Amino acid sequence: DKLPALMCGDHLAEVIRTNVGGDLTFQEAFDRTGKILNIPVREFDATGRTGRVKAAAAPRLLNYLTAPHVVVWSASRASCAVPGVFAPSP
Repeated sequence: DKLPALMCGDHLAEVIRTNVGGDLTFQEAFDRTGKILNIPVREFDATGRTGRVKAAAAPRLLNYLTAPHVVVWSASRASCAVPGVFAPSP
């Protein structure tokens, strides 16, 4: 079951992927530009279906040091997950 959302997260993911140049990882982005890209994410309580951010979940900062092999568009998509607007990715 997907959580209800106003906007299509799959479309958002495709737009982001196109704009960042495909399946580029944080490490590849840093190697190409020499600039550090930081994307904040938070844990989402999908198990309880409460649609709320877990109180104990601290934000995580993804970049080439903390998550070098994570694909940038995927991290950006996760960062955009707002309950009721863009549902979190499975």
